[in-house]
Amino acid sequence: MSIVDKQLTEFRRLAEKKLQTRQRDILEFQPEQLANQLHELEVHQIELEMQNEELQRSHIELESACVRYADLFDFAPVGYLIIDKAGRIVRANLTIAEMLGMHRYQLHEDYFYRFISETDQGDILRHFRHVFKYQTRQTCEVSIVLKDGPDFVAKLDSIVQPGGDGDDHQCLTLVNDITDIKKVEAENRMARKAAEVANQAKSHFLAAASHDLRQPLQAMTTISDLLKRKLCDNETLGLVNNLSDCLVNMNDLFNTLLNVSQLESGSIKPKINAFPVGELLHRLDTTYRSLAEEKQLKLHLVQCSATIHSDPVLLYQILDNLVSNAIRYTKAGKVLVGCRRRGSMLRIEVWDTGIGIPESQREQVFDEFHQLYNPARDRSKGLGLGLAIAARSACLLGQEINLRSSENGSLFSVQAPLVVVESTHETAPCSSEIIGTTASIVSLLIIDDNSIILRSLSYLMESYGYKVTGMKSGQETMEMIKKGTDCFDFIISDYRLPNGETGIELIKAIRQALGSDIPALIITGDLELTMSQLIEASGLRVLHKPVRVEVLNEQIKELMV
Repeated sequence: MSIVDKQLTEFRRLAEKKLQTRQRDILEFQPEQLANQLHELEVHQIELEMQNEELQRSHIELESACVRYADLFDFAPVGYLIIDKAGRIVRANLTIAEMLGMHRYQLHEDYFYRFISETDQGDILRHFRHVFKYQTRQTCEVSIVLKDGPDFVAKLDSIVQPGGDGDDHQCLTLVNDITDIKKVEAENRMARKAAEVANQAKSHFLAAASHDLRQPLQAMTTISDLLKRKLCDNETLGLVNNLSDCLVNMNDLFNTLLNVSQLESGSIKPKINAFPVGELLHRLDTTYRSLAEEKQLKLHLVQCSATIHSDPVLLYQILDNLVSNAIRYTKAGKVLVGCRRRGSMLRIEVWDTGIGIPESQREQVFDEFHQLYNPARDRSKGLGLGLAIAARSACLLGQEINLRSSENGSLFSVQAPLVVVESTHETAPCSSEIIGTTASIVSLLIIDDNSIILRSLSYLMESYGYKVTGMKSGQETMEMIKKGTDCFDFIISDYRLPNGETGIELIKAIRQALGSDIPALIITGDLELTMSQLIEASGLRVLHKPVRVEVLNEQIKELMV
C-alpha cells in the first residue's frame, strides 16, 4: 500500500470516529434543543444559498466589466500599451497596433524602444526609468519611426500599474499622436514670428518716417518762433500762433503713433537703474511750464530728494502723458505733481482741478482711442492714446496706474521702488526758479546737418542774445576747434550726423579737444526709446524735435547753473 493510500485510510478512520462522537452528543440533546439546532441549521443554509446567489451575480458582473474594460482598452481612440521593466510590450490595444502598422499579437514581447527614433532614445529610457523608480506619472514627447508607414510624433503618458511587487511591476502607457498639433504649433510660431517681424518693420518705418518728417517740422517750428519775435502786427501774430498750435498738434500725433508702434512691436525693454526722481520733475517743469502759463493754469511741482529704481525713460513717458492730459483737460485752477513715500515705494501723483472722469468710464479711459468729452474727434485734443501708452509703459515696469476722480478733478499715480542711498546730491530748483544766465555772453555751438534747421535755429537763438556758431558736421567742427579761434559755453548737437557719427561721440571729442566738460544737450528727430535710453546713459540731456524755443532756452539756463 502506498503512502497516499495509507493517509487516506487514516483520514477515513478519524472521520468515522468524529461522526460517532457527534451522534452521541446529538442523542444527549433534549428534543426541544434538537429542534432549535435544526432551525439554526436551516437558517444558515438559506443564508449560504443567498450568499452563493450574490457571489454568482457579482461574478457575472465582474466578467461583464472585464469584457467592457477589454473593449474599452482595445477600441480606445488612443493607443494603450502595457510595458514591463525590460521595455517589452506585454499587451497592446488595437489602436496602437494600427498606429504602429502591425498586428497586436506581433507586438507581444517586442521591445517598444525599437519604434523610437535614435535622437529620442535617451529621452524614452529616462522616461521609463523615472516611472518605475519613483512610481509617479510621467509624460514625454518622442518621434515614432515606422518601416512601412509615415513617422509621427507621439505624446507618452505613463504610470506604474497597481499590484505586483518589485520586478513584477508593469507600466501602463497611453500613446497619443500629436503630429497635427505639432504642425499647428509650428505654424503658429511662424505666424507669430512673421507678425513680430512685421511689427518691427512697421516700427522701423514709422521711426524713419518720423525722423524725416521731424526735420522740416523743426524748421517750421523754429521759423514760427522767429516770426513771433520779429512781427509786431497783432493780426499776423495771430496767424503765426495758429501755425504754432498746428505744429504742436502734429508733433503730438507723431509722438503718440510712434510710441504705440514701439509698444506693440515689443521692442521696448526696460533698463532699470537708480536715479533721483527730481530729475524727472525738472524735465516736466521745463516742458510744461510755458504751456500751463498759456492756459493760465498754475503748474506746481513739489520737489523730492528721493532716489528710485526704475527706467527713467519709461517712467518719464508715463508722467509726461499724465501731466499732458491733466493740462489739456483742466480749464481753470492748477496741476500739482508730488511724491509720497509708502514703505519701500515712492508714489508719484499727478493732481488736477479738471472736469473729472465718471465712475463708469474709469477703466475705459486706459483703452486705445477712448476719449471723454470729444465726440467730434477733435485732433487738437489728441488721439486718445496717451493713457493707453502710459498704462502699457507702467506694465513694462511691473506697476499699474491708479486713478481717483470726482467732479472737482482727478488724481493719477504710479509707484517706483525706493533706493536707500547716502547721497550728497542736491536737487536743482525748477527751471522757473533759476536765475537766468545773461544770454548776451553765452556762446553757443550748434551742429546740425540740415541747413534750414541750422540757419533758422541760429537766427532764433541770436535773437535771444546768444552768440551762435553753426556747423554742419563733426569734421567741420573739429577742424574749426583745431584752429583755436573760438571757445564755447554750450553745445547743441543733432544726434545723427554725417558719415555715421553721432552727437554723443562728437560732444565727447569736443570736450576732450578743449579740455573742458562743456554743458551740452542732444536734439533728435528719433523717438525710439532705445535711443533715448542710450543718450540718457551717456549723461547727456535729450530733446526731441520739434523743440520749442522756450523749452530750449530753459534747458540751456538749467544746465549752465
